[in-house]
Amino acid sequence: MIIKSSTFRAHIGVDPNSNQIAYLVKEAAAVGELQRSGALALRYASLAAERGVRAAAAALGHAFATGGGVGEGALDGPCPALAVRWLRAALGAQGDGGAGTVADAAAEGVSALSLGYPSVITANIAMARSASSAPGADELSGSGGGAEDDESGSGGGGGGASGTAGASSYNSWGGEVEEGGLEEGALCALRGPSGVGRAASQVETVEQAFALLAEAEAEGLPGGTQAPHELHAELARLLLAGGPGLPPDPAAAAEAYTLAAEAAEAAFKGKLAARFYELAAQAEAAADE
Repeated sequence: MIIKSSTFRAHIGVDPNSNQIAYLVKEAAAVGELQRSGALALRYASLAAERGVRAAAAALGHAFATGGGVGEGALDGPCPALAVRWLRAALGAQGDGGAGTVADAAAEGVSALSLGYPSVITANIAMARSASSAPGADELSGSGGGAEDDESGSGGGGGGASGTAGASSYNSWGGEVEEGGLEEGALCALRGPSGVGRAASQVETVEQAFALLAEAEAEGLPGGTQAPHELHAELARLLLAGGPGLPPDPAAAAEAYTLAAEAAEAAFKGKLAARFYELAAQAEAAADE
């Protein structure tokens, strides 16, 4: 699983997050045996978005709107129809690491785990639940550790929440495990020593933790961190202009510009909000003609 994540990172030009794989990628690139594939990068991003990762959907919207980004080298040019599809999916999601994923936006009432995908996340969640029910899991998760364990840092048999001797770190697609995988009875190392793993340990469910980790990973993609007003504005621009497979829809564009203005106001961007309201009025006028 680390290999899959690191391969994806290599194809989009981001340093792999596994030291062993990073070394192999660096050496292979140096001797010309590794060439980046925009098609593979686009495929990985698409799989992530289909599984409910909001930032991946936003990145796909950017790619299909511009013909670049994560799809650079794989797309012949912009594809407005697909850009609109993914922008709407991203806007329909909350991206908060739990509820409101892209999967929810695409099929209300259907969780990402019930969509039938052969998901890495699904497999890891199953392992997480199995580990959480193993003997001694409470102690290893930190709920049963005593003061002596906290002071020592090692916790004797695996440690409490502060122990790092046997902790694994989750920081890539679907929550892959570094340092040798799951340890017996460990709660999938959601209480990692630092970074996103520690943030993930604060959410209520394993599903939310994996969603949070995947979201953080996808935010590194071009266009993955667009603010709501930027997504609405880009959607409005595409709807107004139209393109192959996408008839112009000024009324929908006006609505999107209005939402962009409201989102900009919420972000304390008054001048930008005023501009979006002007564009919304122009789109409404075009719709009335």
